[in-house]
Amino acid sequence: MDKESKVIIIGNSPKVLENEYGSIIDSHDVVIRINKCVIEDYEKYIGSKIDIWATSHNYDEWYGYDFIPKRFENLSHIWKRTPSTQLNSLPKYLKSIPHLQMFKSNFYRSQINKNVRNYINEAKLIAEPCTGLLTILTATTFYKNISIYGFNFYKNHLNTTKSPHYYRSEDDTKEDKIWESEKEKKFMSENQINKKFKIVQNLVDKNLIKILE
Repeated sequence: MDKESKVIIIGNSPKVLENEYGSIIDSHDVVIRINKCVIEDYEKYIGSKIDIWATSHNYDEWYGYDFIPKRFENLSHIWKRTPSTQLNSLPKYLKSIPHLQMFKSNFYRSQINKNVRNYINEAKLIAEPCTGLLTILTATTFYKNISIYGFNFYKNHLNTTKSPHYYRSEDDTKEDKIWESEKEKKFMSENQINKKFKIVQNLVDKNLIKILE
């Protein structure tokens, strides 16, 4: 457990565009970003540093293009969602750095991760936890001083046909179509979203994480 490093996990909610926190975010010792974490043109809002990348899919197959972060020079770890997360198009350098499988893995089932499993089991989720929630929970296994920013678990986007990410452009219809098909699934239900918020609030109450407002 690293008790000294200041860690921040950045979500992809449009909420991140409400404040120019770029320099605050980059001042952290460890910055963790998730999935298609677009940095270019958003530096004043979300900074540019990335130390750990947590991801869910082989995005070149899912979306037809790569979601690999462009600023990976200092990337030290990749946290993959499950053992089936294939990232075949990674640059050679990124294939050689440590990869951690957050879910459905020996690490997830290990004694060190017992508290993470308890949070998920007690929530009685009817679908697998999303990558953002898994990343937050996984971080509590390694770090003591954690802040999170930019997470709403799609709560404000249940009634829209547009993808709920800060980097969405008006001509990004491909991702909108994916969002439209995905939001009907169980893990997008309001009940599931509220359970995720409950887990996060529990972590806050136990001083395991802080929320950057």
